[in-house]
Amino acid sequence: MFCQKCGCENSGIAKFCRSCGAELAGVPHGSGDIYAQNSSVPQASPSVSLKSKPDRKTMTAVMVSVAAVGVAAILFIIAGGFGGGGKRTLSDSKKYYNKGDYDNAMLCFQMIEDADYSSEYYMDLCYKVAEDWCNDGQYEEALEWYEKINAGKCSFDDVEERILEAKYSYVVDNFYNYNETTYKYLKLLKEEDYKDCRDLYDELYTWKTEIITNKTESDISSDYSSFSKGSYIYFHVKLQGGTPGQKIWPKYTVTYPSGSTGNGEWDTSYGNASNIWVRVNPGSTGTLTVRIYDAGDNFIGKKSVTVTS
Repeated sequence: MFCQKCGCENSGIAKFCRSCGAELAGVPHGSGDIYAQNSSVPQASPSVSLKSKPDRKTMTAVMVSVAAVGVAAILFIIAGGFGGGGKRTLSDSKKYYNKGDYDNAMLCFQMIEDADYSSEYYMDLCYKVAEDWCNDGQYEEALEWYEKINAGKCSFDDVEERILEAKYSYVVDNFYNYNETTYKYLKLLKEEDYKDCRDLYDELYTWKTEIITNKTESDISSDYSSFSKGSYIYFHVKLQGGTPGQKIWPKYTVTYPSGSTGNGEWDTSYGNASNIWVRVNPGSTGTLTVRIYDAGDNFIGKKSVTVTS
């Protein structure tokens, strides 16, 4: 696209001429804002980078190649970012703030020379950006901004509560993902005795078992409760629990129908979701029971079957 004022050639996405700064005809209003949110714009001081949120409508407008995004970033800077000169003012940021566009308000603020990162306005803006991320279900991103407010030691009465709530929301959304972040947040929330986090922690990280019984070593789905005394019985044990990466060396006790008992342990350690088995010859009719313990002799599960003639 050529500038009608000076004739300089510009990119088709540019809103203003890179040579004279004149507004280019035919460029839809607001198109520069989309690329501003997704470009690597130099910031006035170290801060958390803004990221495009995955569930916003603008995602479809910015699904372009990496090369195109790089060109957009260069043109954005040359064209002065949001229009006009490259330097921003506090009033420019507040214009976006008043429109409820907190991402662009923050981006504009970060382009201000000698911006006051300890100001009440900046802290309030961080709060608004964090709330936007929370509303989008992006709790880790929200936490980055809440932590900036907390580090600034400003008079936001509920910021510590908002930090706890964001971590709690992350845990609830990622409860069965069994990752390090879930463990880190849940451990902290348990120590804070926050909501039901003690129960959630125990549910997720306390060792427990699922046990099924059948006649085959390789069958980990069929489950029977009755067997004849002349057959071997396989107790298939699925371990569940432990913190991420944790392993235990499980043990077992067999109580035979005759009343006698026997003890044993596996030959190595196992972690969450491991499938192991014990093969037992019941010997006589009655009830046969296998109990499972962790390395510290804590009971973590049992299964009883009936042995018939």
